[in-house]
Amino acid sequence: MPFLAPTPRHSSLSAFAELHALRTDDELDRAFMVEFATLAPGVPAAVCVDADDGASMTVRLAIGACPLRGGERVACDAWRPPASQRLPLSFRGEEFGAVLVGAVLPPDVRSRLEALLAHFATAIANLAFLDHWEQRNDAYAAKLLAIEESIALFQEEDPAVVRARLLQLAASLVQAAAGMLYVLPKVGDPDSGLFLAESLGIPESLLQSFHGMDGSPWPHGLLDGPVRIERRGDDDGAGRGLAGLDPSCMPVILHGVVVLPLRIQGVPTGVCVLFNPDVPAEEHAQLADRLELFASMAAALLYRLCIEAIAAQSRTMARELEIAESIQRRGIPTQAPSTQAYAFAWASTPAQQIGGDFLDHGMSHSGDVHAVVADASGHGINSALLMNTFRAHWRAGALTNDGGPSALAGELDRIVAHDAGAAGMFVTAVFLRLASDGSSVQLCGAGHNPTLHWRAAEGRLDVIVADGPPLGLLPGSVYGGRDVALAPGDVLLVYTDGIPEATRDGGPMFGDDRLRAAFVAAADREPAAILAAVRRALHDWTGRERQDDDVSLLVVKALVGAD
Repeated sequence: MPFLAPTPRHSSLSAFAELHALRTDDELDRAFMVEFATLAPGVPAAVCVDADDGASMTVRLAIGACPLRGGERVACDAWRPPASQRLPLSFRGEEFGAVLVGAVLPPDVRSRLEALLAHFATAIANLAFLDHWEQRNDAYAAKLLAIEESIALFQEEDPAVVRARLLQLAASLVQAAAGMLYVLPKVGDPDSGLFLAESLGIPESLLQSFHGMDGSPWPHGLLDGPVRIERRGDDDGAGRGLAGLDPSCMPVILHGVVVLPLRIQGVPTGVCVLFNPDVPAEEHAQLADRLELFASMAAALLYRLCIEAIAAQSRTMARELEIAESIQRRGIPTQAPSTQAYAFAWASTPAQQIGGDFLDHGMSHSGDVHAVVADASGHGINSALLMNTFRAHWRAGALTNDGGPSALAGELDRIVAHDAGAAGMFVTAVFLRLASDGSSVQLCGAGHNPTLHWRAAEGRLDVIVADGPPLGLLPGSVYGGRDVALAPGDVLLVYTDGIPEATRDGGPMFGDDRLRAAFVAAADREPAAILAAVRRALHDWTGRERQDDDVSLLVVKALVGAD
């Protein structure tokens, strides 16, 4: 019987695959109990295997406070929880036992448990198969040794060693003179293209000359189908060439080929091709079964290598994101500009580790305070990269050249269009230039949310809309702007769309009305209190610290203003 991985209905690439690497029933049982306790803590259960007489069963495992004991043989009705709490143990459609559960499980827990049982049942069968092979006569001793060595490779950490040893073991099973191991870069995706991972006894230059009967690349056509042993001159191989090879490119010395498609749960991982096997024709049928078993083991190993590579890549990416997050966090100002005319408060929270919002302020040579709140389309790495260059250009234009907001918007429009290129990304922004004496603000909005202006003396909220399109969306746009007089106590609130568009469980958005109400209710307080009030209202609405989009706010309060 071939070694197979399970085909659970709820998981195509299950997290329980490590069960197949265990070598004994005790290890398998312990691992199963750990996984079961994780899925259903405190729930009693019994793993029972049917006896030959059809009227009794053997309790393989007793978990928690179940009425049965592990190792005993009991009648089938010794414990009869409801039928819905009886989960079958089956392999290849044949039920050989059941797991009796002493509680009703939630659907998601039951689904995961069924996936675990699919792997557990297959692992039981696999161990039984291995035990069967170990008890065969001495004629199979060399083959069994190769199989055992392939199992030991589950403990090997070096991918190159695993692939090389797999090919060597495969060649030893059929006494092949040469062979190749081809692997899919993306497990399960034949379109990702096979690459030669290992070769034995054959020059790569010769392999590169091989092609299929129709001129197609070789050996891509070998991923499907069963394990097969072909000899030159066989009726079933004469019309299509050995292993699909065009006869015109086959060396004269090539007289036989073994093809091992490597699959786990029906998912292809690669193919192993062996040349000139030394196997008598009468042993082909029996050997095919053993090769199927080996191919399944090899596929499981390649799958493990793929998963480990993905995990390593994820760890590397996580470290890089942590560094990027730290760099981006340092780009947010930590101190307010040194001015007696204004008080400030600000905050920026990305939806992910890094985001596409940008918030900054600083004082120019003239003593005016420049500030900006910007939002790159989308969020995440692409937005953060675009915003990184935006920050450098904003600082150069606003703080060094001391240009006005409208002119600066026009210049940044050209820069964003160039940096975004064909990606279709853009940036919305509000640029402010606060007069050094606190009397006014020059303001320009580029496709951004309205700026809110609380006029303290009049008790009125003004909504200042954008003066032009987003930066980079329509290159060459001309941006207008406005001068707004400020009085003592006046407050400006600039924010990104992550606030009004934040939702509660995917339902209604926080919206402009709630934002403005929270702002007006706190407008007579200090900037930090205003900021806290708006953020608290947002949190109370969504119930989350992080929203689906980046969230940034800037509060500016005039302390002196115009008379």
